[in-house]
Amino acid sequence: MTAQVQAKTISLSGPSLPEKFSKPPVDISGTVTDAKGNALAGATVTVKGGKNAIVTDQSGRFSLKGVADNAVLQISFSGFITEEVAAKNAKTITLREQVNQLTDVVVIGYGTAKKKDLTGAVAQVKATQLENENPRSVQDMLRGNAPGLDVGFNASAKGGGSLQVRGRASLTA
Repeated sequence: MTAQVQAKTISLSGPSLPEKFSKPPVDISGTVTDAKGNALAGATVTVKGGKNAIVTDQSGRFSLKGVADNAVLQISFSGFITEEVAAKNAKTITLREQVNQLTDVVVIGYGTAKKKDLTGAVAQVKATQLENENPRSVQDMLRGNAPGLDVGFNASAKGGGSLQVRGRASLTA
């Protein structure tokens, strides 16, 4: 680097600093909403190309510390199109629904599966079926309401019992 003084003016010449060092990191905060203005709790906000990420709170708010001023944020949420926004413009981010990608998800006893991938029978017990009953346990709710399910009873103080799908006869018949 060289310096020259001419009539009270100093001019410097030489290599400049890389742009990533030219501005100090800043703290970024904002809100993630859907098209109707509802807060999206659990949306993921990630600094593109970095490891800095956070999940939005119940009000859809997020806060990231030490983000480069020229950084790009990626905001993603299940069922919505992933958006990329400049960090300095991240006050309110609105995500659009990804209608063609929404699929039915079925919760099964040991996990979840897409409806199209599910094989076998599915039984539902709806709240309207239980309105006139006074169930004291899960077995009481399922007894007589889930077709093909045989609910055993155990009178001990611990509770207990058994659940058999399709009953005893269909497996050994």
